[in-house]
Amino acid sequence: MSTGRTVLKIGCFGALGLVAIVVAVFAALYGLAVVQVRDDQRTSTELTREQPAARPEVGGAPDEPALHVLLDVKDADITLVVGEPGSELRVDATFDDSKYALEQEDTSIDGAPAWSVRLRRDGGSGSLMRSLQMLAGAKNADLRIRIPPDLPVALHGNLDRGEIDIDLAGLSVTAVDLEVANAVLQLDTSEPIEPIERLTLDMRITNLTLRNLGNASPRRTKVETRLGRVDMDLAGAWRRDADLQFEMRLTGGRVRVPQGVRVEGLELDATLPEDRESSVPTLRFRVEKDVGDLRFER
Repeated sequence: MSTGRTVLKIGCFGALGLVAIVVAVFAALYGLAVVQVRDDQRTSTELTREQPAARPEVGGAPDEPALHVLLDVKDADITLVVGEPGSELRVDATFDDSKYALEQEDTSIDGAPAWSVRLRRDGGSGSLMRSLQMLAGAKNADLRIRIPPDLPVALHGNLDRGEIDIDLAGLSVTAVDLEVANAVLQLDTSEPIEPIERLTLDMRITNLTLRNLGNASPRRTKVETRLGRVDMDLAGAWRRDADLQFEMRLTGGRVRVPQGVRVEGLELDATLPEDRESSVPTLRFRVEKDVGDLRFER
């Protein structure tokens, strides 16, 4: 019996010792994170790019963009701002330049000019260390991206860790394609714009707020989420038929479908006045969902 108690005591002391080691390591890492945050020296800088010399006439939505804007950004809060007509594109950035690197490059996509903006933390930080830094009060880099309203653009993004606020109102946009991870994304079209060709969102561990999609009237919409929450309002001035595809895994939230449009692919009340039956746009839904409390409502 005494031998059994001895073994139990040894086991308990061993477990307590292991816990103590884990706590000590965590405390040391947190202390290092506090020191790193305290040493942050934030400065401001900017990148600019002139508008392409040759571009399609703006007067209706162009089928092809005059410029692709490529954002490859990690650990940053991003806001999209409408610039002045005829102005250059500009990124106003605030960050600790000893820890971040901001780069730009002129490239092309399918023969069309592209402007690539890349922001990364120098040396990188592991997920645990970055989480401890945020717990200690670290701030993400801050990017304000200004796009002139008279330049047709396609917006592409690979965005990881941050808060992203995009309002397409006032812009000439042909397409929006975003891959987003570990983030909060707010995407709005607060005022009607010329209909865009497509909206594609591929998200992991991200909370999405989508507003007034009808004001952008994308011909094709695809939203794919894995582990996240969504709050989507498809209201707005729909001006054409559209295909909307939702692939949701481990995702909860709601999607509000507007009145005044014809709906296919969802079991929702779709009664329309007889005098509008043939004139309203049709929204064709394809939905795949697995494990989650996603709701479609009207």
